[in-house]
Amino acid sequence: MKDKKSGERDGKPYTSDAPMLLNVKEAAALCTVSESYFYKLHQKGFVPKAVCAGNVKRWRRSDLVAWVEAGCPKDWNQQTNEEGE
Repeated sequence: MKDKKSGERDGKPYTSDAPMLLNVKEAAALCTVSESYFYKLHQKGFVPKAVCAGNVKRWRRSDLVAWVEAGCPKDWNQQTNEEGE
C-alpha cells in the first residue's frame, strides 16, 4: 500500500514520477553498471528481457528491480518463463 505521507509503498521508497520503461542508459544506471556491460548482459540473456517496439528496446523498471533484489541470477529469464507456464 502506498503511504502518501512518507512516500513509501510497502515500506520501500516510491516515486510516481519514475518511468516504467527504461532505455539502456537508464537501465544500466539502475543496475550500477556501464551501458556497454549492461548491453553485454542483455545479449547473453542474463538480464530480464527487453520490451521491443520496432527497433527500440526498453526494460521494465519493475523487472530490473526484481532481478537485482533476487541477486542478479543469470538464469532469470528461464525462471520467469517456467513460472509463467
